[in-house]
Amino acid sequence: MIHSLRLATDALKNGEIVCIFPEGQMTRIGQMLPFRRGMERIIKGVDVPIVSVNLDGVWGSIFSFAGGRFLWKFPRQIPYPVRVTFGKPLPPTASSQEVRRAVQDLGAEAFARRKKHMHTLPESFIYSARRHPFRFAMADGQRPKLSWFSALAGALVLARRLRKQWQGQEMVGILLPPSVPGALVNYAAMLMGKVPVNLNYTVSNERWLLCAQCNLKTVVTARSFWRRSRSSLPAKRFSSRT
Repeated sequence: MIHSLRLATDALKNGEIVCIFPEGQMTRIGQMLPFRRGMERIIKGVDVPIVSVNLDGVWGSIFSFAGGRFLWKFPRQIPYPVRVTFGKPLPPTASSQEVRRAVQDLGAEAFARRKKHMHTLPESFIYSARRHPFRFAMADGQRPKLSWFSALAGALVLARRLRKQWQGQEMVGILLPPSVPGALVNYAAMLMGKVPVNLNYTVSNERWLLCAQCNLKTVVTARSFWRRSRSSLPAKRFSSRT
């Protein structure tokens, strides 16, 4: 390792371009890892600029650990698009944290450009159900596993059932545990073009009153959750037995 760092430093002194991955390893979660101090050791005593580079869209390609495998998988699409963005040169005194922040800013800019061509969450939900109808979609500790087709069917049934209660409302409250029914109600709201506002039954009444800023008129919940919440939220309760 020390020998590699010295070789990189000598290459910089000779006027060559050195490209490194400061993370030290390939991410297995799709998120950028902390930068190691090897970059600072390489640049120490060398008066050259540091150029931050962001690779946007690599996660999901064959050169990522998406799906728990490296190389041995099919890419999501062919050709697979990857956006490479270069930032402004930084001084050689920049720390690894400063360089990482510059790379994060480049990633945010790349995502903003890519977002224009991305599908919304309900669109992706329908697409997954149509492409993999019998593949596992969701489960919790009290119910059997649901396939994508069953999840989509359940969300559509709930959307039709709640249509009258949600009529004329932009935001709808949901007071349910993190479970299959809670996920299906969220999808049902998004399929109807509503904004789901998930509420926490453990918060104080003062916090509940802050939720009134969303102009909630209906809260979908279970009877046990509503009793435990002791809520003073001015909204109509719709109990769910799912």
